[in-house]
Amino acid sequence: MASLAATWNQMDKRQQYIVLIAVPVLLAVLLGYLSWGVLAKIGPKPGLLIKREGGVYSEIEGLDAQIVEKETIIAKEPSIDAQLKSLQDDIAEAEERLPLEAEKSQMRELIEKLARSIPSSIGTVQFKSVSIKEGPKDRDNKKEYQAIGYQIEISGDLHGIIKYIDSIEKNTRYMAVRTLSIRPGETTIDNNKVVVNPHTVSMELITYYYDNATRKKRK
Repeated sequence: MASLAATWNQMDKRQQYIVLIAVPVLLAVLLGYLSWGVLAKIGPKPGLLIKREGGVYSEIEGLDAQIVEKETIIAKEPSIDAQLKSLQDDIAEAEERLPLEAEKSQMRELIEKLARSIPSSIGTVQFKSVSIKEGPKDRDNKKEYQAIGYQIEISGDLHGIIKYIDSIEKNTRYMAVRTLSIRPGETTIDNNKVVVNPHTVSMELITYYYDNATRKKRK
């Protein structure tokens, strides 16, 4: 310390001023250099006035963003599960409406039964015939279902025919009227009363049945 004091005393005023100015500047530069190096390691720490990209805090921010993203996905999981269940229920309901291949003859019986179950208080329907019209098989055999048509012949009055068509389209089994032609019944006079004979109706119903073999392959 004595040698430093002696050296200081030997300096003239100009040299002493230079030392007094240079030393703090050098210390500030050194401190800044060290701080900049530390910032490179820790990155843009919140609250610091001087920020430098990269470092530990950048990694922390990246991890925080990933955590928030995953938490958002987890928060949506119940909603996604509910939507998935709803879709599964819709698919199951649709499958219930479509017959299996083995039920084609049962569908034929159902079509006849609907015609015979029209209440006489509403109208009259006389069932004549029904025949199955197979649709073309899918060449690639990738579809789980195949189209099938039923050609139907009935006769009856207008109210009974309308009720029959309505009962077909509202049935739990999916059936839709594809084509329909009506031949009006002849009009006659009996005891001075106009009598309308039953109308004749020819219609084709379309539905789809599941191919069990194709479904098993996919499962």
